[in-house]
Amino acid sequence: MTFEKPHFDGTMEKIGAQKKITMSFRVQGEADSQDLQPSSIFEFVFGIGTRGLTPFEYQLANKKEGDTFSFQLKKADIPHFFQHLIGPGLPMTDDIHPLCIKGEVIKVSQADQREVIKALAEIARCGDHCCGHEL
Repeated sequence: MTFEKPHFDGTMEKIGAQKKITMSFRVQGEADSQDLQPSSIFEFVFGIGTRGLTPFEYQLANKKEGDTFSFQLKKADIPHFFQHLIGPGLPMTDDIHPLCIKGEVIKVSQADQREVIKALAEIARCGDHCCGHEL
């Protein structure tokens, strides 16, 4: 089996519809406090939710590999903010104070059909709610 080296033309892929996103993030109790969780790696297919883009995806739209992001979020807002993207490593704390979530886009690539179909099947499994399944 041989692997071809990817062609680099000086441009980086931007996050957009049906792109596979690999990102890292960490969760802090407050903007300058210690991490509540170690850095996590999270992968998902962008833009395939049944209700359109999630608020989280709106925050990531058009970012490129290496771009960073941060935002503050209350626990009560987590299900609405992430919707079907809630999964392992995402913040699920009983703390009433806002969480500071900081992350970096590690890789943006075109999702293959198998990955898109798998992600759609996982979303359909939830029905009208989001159960925090793994994508």
